Amino acid sequence: MTRRFPQLAFVWLLSTGRETCRVPLRLGSLNCHMDTLTLHRPSEALILVPHFIGFRPHHHMVFLGLDQRETHSDDERVAMGPVMVLDTDEFGIEPETGILLARTVRDYRVTRAVLVLYCEDLLQGFDYFKRAFANTCAMAGDAMRSEPGGFFECFVADGDNWAAFTGEDLELHPWSELDASPAAAAMVYAGSAPPEERPTYELVRRGHDARKQACAAGEEWLTANRGQLIARGSTLWDELIADWEDPGHREGINRDVARLGRANAALSVVGVRDRILLWCTSPDRRVAEMSEEQLLDGYSETAVAPVRVTHLENMVELLEECAKVADLDDPAALSCAAYCLWWYGQNTRAAERLLEAMEADPNYTLAELLLDAVNAAILPLWLTETEEE
Repeated sequence: MTRRFPQLAFVWLLSTGRETCRVPLRLGSLNCHMDTLTLHRPSEALILVPHFIGFRPHHHMVFLGLDQRETHSDDERVAMGPVMVLDTDEFGIEPETGILLARTVRDYRVTRAVLVLYCEDLLQGFDYFKRAFANTCAMAGDAMRSEPGGFFECFVADGDNWAAFTGEDLELHPWSELDASPAAAAMVYAGSAPPEERPTYELVRRGHDARKQACAAGEEWLTANRGQLIARGSTLWDELIADWEDPGHREGINRDVARLGRANAALSVVGVRDRILLWCTSPDRRVAEMSEEQLLDGYSETAVAPVRVTHLENMVELLEECAKVADLDDPAALSCAAYCLWWYGQNTRAAERLLEAMEADPNYTLAELLLDAVNAAILPLWLTETEEE
């Protein structure tokens, strides 16, 4: 198994809510706190990069796609992207990076984007990256979809300056030019303050006693419901989900490690797990109401359906709480959380969960398949399906 995630580019969709900024972002407008933010030129998108990726890049290449991804209109969350982040500190820009980026750009049908290479010092260190970055820019540009209003601009930056990259000599501009832009003011107003270091998504498990109690409750549940595991497990999850959807009940659920342990035990039943995964992407019927035929048809129908971002994030939180009390060799909740994350483009977080799942059980099929998909930047069908022209 190849574990190169810290070096390879990750793809994900940004999902933003009312507390930050709303997309779609076009060279023209971005809705932020019900106001309209105007970007006068593509370079102003540089201001958005650290806020959108969650940290201030120093030795990274960042592709920021600015196309809206179709979602259910719940007036709360929408998605945009793709966003790809490559750590260049150890391996630089490898030859396959341009191929991966171009394929992703083509699959996402990107029409508006910026590509930025961050160095420690543009005057001293950029020549090392110049040829590889030029090739990557060219490959990504060739893969862009041409539409009215579309654009693709490449930039380089360090801690003091930025410059448009045209392949010729760099004309450096101080960051202060962009710090005075409406985009910068809007981010400050929204309270966004990205840290210097990249965030970690490592799952912190509960203590030994809590996990032991949860596992014991799970084993007891499996024994008591033998012969009716799918029906009883589906009902168990319907009840758990109903309570979880009420924020006032979540603290109590998190304290009830036995209940989480029973939920983990139910996830070990493939028929229950698959119904949960379908419900995560298409919560149109109760888990216990899904017949085998509906299960098969449901996956076909949801494969190209727009996602419900907020709903998936809620389910990821619940599945991660289950994973925190799971046995160290139990990959089910981790893999299910990874599936939800992958489904709405959160490949970086999905990769973390999948590596944890594979450490728990290297032969768990769902984790293996998802790991291959994430490693190859394969996207869910709803992101790649195109209308016939």
